Amino acid sequence: MVSALQRDGRRRRARRPAGWLVVEVETGEPGRYVAGRLVDTSDGGLGLVAEGPLQPGWRVRVSRGGATAEVEPDAPPWEGREARVAYTSALPDGRWRVGLAFPPKAPSEAQLWGTRLVLAGVLVMVLWPAVSAGTAGSVIVWIVAAGVVALLAAVEWQHRTEVRSYRKAMENWGEVPVQVAAA
Repeated sequence: MVSALQRDGRRRRARRPAGWLVVEVETGEPGRYVAGRLVDTSDGGLGLVAEGPLQPGWRVRVSRGGATAEVEPDAPPWEGREARVAYTSALPDGRWRVGLAFPPKAPSEAQLWGTRLVLAGVLVMVLWPAVSAGTAGSVIVWIVAAGVVALLAAVEWQHRTEVRSYRKAMENWGEVPVQVAAA
């Protein structure tokens, strides 16, 4: 199960109050929507108070109440995004507190390639003048070059670590969480 809390009890991402915006949750069943009000948002998901029950593990798509199927340019970042019902809890008034989790974001390949190009450029700028001037034996040139190569290796290691974390998070995102007890 993917938890919104870290082991020390703090949230992974900060919540932002959202006011009471009416939303519709498309449950994946043709023609079935559940009305609700947006309570809070974070980069990782949304908190809703829904008029009807949603099952943990359901994949849903959230839109503003009455919004068209096409996402507008000034729409909130969650508009039309797929999410998974992370938890539900019955409220005393018959409504449901629902937590939705967005799928994790994949690491940026463009950022990796940009960093590779910058570091390769720095390596060429350090080595080219030394080699062309015949001072390739300078200790400082080789120390700087070794530092740049170490940075390149660190960038590759960091990217591979992010890819492994992303794959694990995607595996966990698909798991059905445990039902939260009624309040």
